[in-house]
Amino acid sequence: LVDLICRLALAAKFEEPIGQGDYEILGETLLVRISQLQQSDTEKQAKQRLQISRLQRELHQAKERSESLELQISILRRRLSEAQEHRFQTNTPASHTPTTLAASEKERNRLAKQLQQTREDADKLREEIVLLKARLLESSHDKISHSKTLRATQTRLDEMNRTYEEQKQNNRKMQLELEHYKKRSSTEVGKLQEQIEQLQQELRSITEALEASRRSEEQLLDFRALIARHLGLDCEHLSVPDYEILVQVDRLVTAHQAEVNNFITTEKALQMVHNNYMAGKSAKMKYIGWQKFEICARNMHVLC
Repeated sequence: LVDLICRLALAAKFEEPIGQGDYEILGETLLVRISQLQQSDTEKQAKQRLQISRLQRELHQAKERSESLELQISILRRRLSEAQEHRFQTNTPASHTPTTLAASEKERNRLAKQLQQTREDADKLREEIVLLKARLLESSHDKISHSKTLRATQTRLDEMNRTYEEQKQNNRKMQLELEHYKKRSSTEVGKLQEQIEQLQQELRSITEALEASRRSEEQLLDFRALIARHLGLDCEHLSVPDYEILVQVDRLVTAHQAEVNNFITTEKALQMVHNNYMAGKSAKMKYIGWQKFEICARNMHVLC
């Protein structure tokens, strides 16, 4: 189809170059060009019909002139023959003078010249009639040729119209399919866009969680390094840093727990000693007070 359109465009003698563009537009342009050619052929046929009519009119006029000249020739021949017969069959009257004879001879010569001129005009008219017939025949051949060309062009135009309609229907189907694909692709793109946004949100959440985990891991590593440094350990040279740190911490906790237990025991012992001391001190104070009371009582008795 594309090759046919290109060949038709070349046959239509496009002034613009044929490109790989929209072949629907190219087909419409071809239809317009063929219509122009058809209109041009119609104008040519009209001109040819006018020319044929003019030639036929000229031929008819030439025939009428030829018939008129032939009639004049026949009249002149008859008059000439009558004059000759009258001259030879009758005797010359006595009243005829040489002047009358000269006038008759002059009239005969004039009629002979007129007859010759009429014959020449008739011959020219016959030649003109032959030329007009030839031109008329040539115009008829041209008309037949143009009619054939017009029929061929009309046939090609019909084929182009059928091809154009088929191509138009195919383009319409392809357009509908394209619109259907566009709608479906738009729906799929919308779904994919939603999935992408959801995945991006999940990715941001995972990234934030990873960042928090990384910060927590860094804090834990810093805390482990700090604990190891306080425990007198070097994390870079430990084979299993966490295990050794935990062992050291367990030892410290055990030792601290033992110290706490010792402190509690000592605290209890000191509390007991303090309680005993306070009890003894209270008894002593009571005894001293009683002694003072007895002394006071004794002194008062003495005074009394």
